[in-house]
Amino acid sequence: MNSGSTVRVRVFRYHKGMDKPRYETYEVPRLPKMTVLDALEYITEVLGVDLAYRSSCGIMRCGQCGVLVNGKAVLACQHKIETDEITVDPLPNFPIIRDLVVDFSQARNDLQRILHFVRGKAAEFPEPIDDEKMKKVRDFSQCIECRLCMSVCPIITGYKEWLGPTFFVWVSRFNMDVRDAAKNMRLEKIRDELWYCAACGSCEIICPWEVPVWEGINELRSEVVESGFIPRTLRVALTNVINYKNPWGLRGKRDQWAQGMKIKRLPGEKADVLFFVGCTASYETRVQNVARAGVMVLEKANVDFGILGDYESCCGEPFLRIGEKGLFELLANENIENFKRCEVKTIVTICPHAYDVFTKEYPKLGISFTALHHTQFLSDLIDRGKLRIARRLDKVVTYHDPCFLGKRNKIFEAPRKILESIPGIKLEEMPRNKENSFCCGGGGGRMWFEESSLKVKESPCVIRAKEAAELKPDIIVTACPFCLTNLEYGVKVIERENEIQVMDIMELLTNVI
Repeated sequence: MNSGSTVRVRVFRYHKGMDKPRYETYEVPRLPKMTVLDALEYITEVLGVDLAYRSSCGIMRCGQCGVLVNGKAVLACQHKIETDEITVDPLPNFPIIRDLVVDFSQARNDLQRILHFVRGKAAEFPEPIDDEKMKKVRDFSQCIECRLCMSVCPIITGYKEWLGPTFFVWVSRFNMDVRDAAKNMRLEKIRDELWYCAACGSCEIICPWEVPVWEGINELRSEVVESGFIPRTLRVALTNVINYKNPWGLRGKRDQWAQGMKIKRLPGEKADVLFFVGCTASYETRVQNVARAGVMVLEKANVDFGILGDYESCCGEPFLRIGEKGLFELLANENIENFKRCEVKTIVTICPHAYDVFTKEYPKLGISFTALHHTQFLSDLIDRGKLRIARRLDKVVTYHDPCFLGKRNKIFEAPRKILESIPGIKLEEMPRNKENSFCCGGGGGRMWFEESSLKVKESPCVIRAKEAAELKPDIIVTACPFCLTNLEYGVKVIERENEIQVMDIMELLTNVI
């Protein structure tokens, strides 16, 4: 919080004649409810500094004044200064023209190139539009094209030419317009690009007008799927889920990972807690160890639990994000029937993606139960003395927030409380953490999407692995099967696998209980 009469404003400076960028710091008198734009205007108008930045309306309508303040993308006219020092940078993911001014021309050209207007129908007007669709049109129309969403998008970081969230918002808006006749043409032009989105939610979190960006992208995906188009690798995963209830295409053997372990099988046996393992931990060799670690931890805490084994189906979350709503409901209803047969009130998940649909989508289908991610459940066990930490672990650890645990469900403290309860651990936070965390790139069906190496110069997981490696950790800890798999790959790409381990938090706990 602020304490002094002035604010130290550290500003990024660059122009084409400079050898390299630098920062300059200015003392600005503190004013009540002072915004970043107020400070920038003082620097230029009172101090006389030739500082380049954009602004126009000052009331969050023009979208011109986007900057990065202490690592977070904001509108300078909206963001209040509440500390004694701030650092102001240009928005990332765009070429820098000068100081805080970046080049939006690529994004603007994309918008103009692919139908940034309504193409009229020959039919008579007006046509009816229901209230729900009208609300969506209004929501999408709130977009002011500030491009904060594009500055935080993990896909654009490695694929600069990707159309990005701003563009898809406007396609969504025009495709819902009853006066428009160009819907199919737009879908045909964008269908290859839709699948790059990782559904991390960064765009929605950062949007100053709370535009439902992901909702629009998911609707577009559904429309493309209905038209019969879907990339080959995603089509294989969909076919496998339809035939075998898992994307790997393996028949049965869902509990093979538990061979030799004495675990209750539901619904034949009864238990207080259902441990929902999920597809990745059931079939992916590396992540099977996470499921085994989970069993060890739950047994150590004397939890009365069981698994579904072959009665368990895919939670359906990846296919809901792909746009296959019908398949999601089919899978969800199968799981719901088995949940009811088990008569359990608490379900603990390994995967944040399963947790997300269990808490948000399954209740819409007529079932009520308590779903907990394993970090929540284990943190509570530690708090209540049911799970005791018995050994030290003298390691430097950094924690990667899974998007579907953190950004989408605001679960930030439970995993950190677990790590802080372990004596000897030194927890080092990455610069981008919690709500500002950088996505590994595994959500939105991308685990089964073969991205083009000609387009994506650097995958999100590699970018994140580099960021983590800067801290020189012994272990990168996470709490999601997709993140675990992707970050291990990222660490191998940067050739640090002999120095840095990647572990799920349950695997870490098995070393100290």
